[in-house]
Amino acid sequence: MRQRRIKDIGEKVEAYRPLILDAQAVLSMGDHPGRWYQRSVERAALPEGFEEVYVEFGCGRGRFINALAAGAGAGGGKALFVGVEGCQSVLIKALKKTAAAGLANVRYLASFVNDASEAFAPSSVDGIYLNFSDPWPKDRHEMRRLTSPRHSKGYFTVLKDGGFLALKTDDEGFFLYSKEKLAEAGFAICGEGDAQQTPMTEYEARFRALGKTIYYCKAEKPTKK
Repeated sequence: MRQRRIKDIGEKVEAYRPLILDAQAVLSMGDHPGRWYQRSVERAALPEGFEEVYVEFGCGRGRFINALAAGAGAGGGKALFVGVEGCQSVLIKALKKTAAAGLANVRYLASFVNDASEAFAPSSVDGIYLNFSDPWPKDRHEMRRLTSPRHSKGYFTVLKDGGFLALKTDDEGFFLYSKEKLAEAGFAICGEGDAQQTPMTEYEARFRALGKTIYYCKAEKPTKK
């Protein structure tokens, strides 16, 4: 769905700078099989003082990530919740929600991410959420799917041993594809079914009201023995 253009959106987003993660340049080995060159990667600089990190890729208007963070804050936990969103006209709505709620355990990465391992350090994330991602059903658009081989490998890299990835979608084809690619990346599929125990996104609330089936799976990164 095409997003409405917002005048001076850059300035409006910048007004919420304390909620937006800075990025730090790091050197990463390149993709060439000989690994004969290096390239610079902008990696999110996570704030200190948090014992766990949970990331939602494509957080949209922030309903889900803010609800998670509010629940964790009420329990006195030290978990950081990061929403990744590259569309500024959508991100601004999430930022406003967080600021209005006064949540100190939410940050945003204002960027589209093609490889999680470039945005986050290896073994730095406890959990990842993918909620109603665009299924990109045409074969020629496979690389755009958030569970394509490149994306799935990136998630596996940034998760800690025992960390999880939780996926919700209304698209059965994307659901089956995602399970296959996550397994190929090394994940163990450990749960399927309904996910009403987690907060609902705007899309999920709409889809459930229409009686649509919601597909859910949880995949874990095995703990090394």
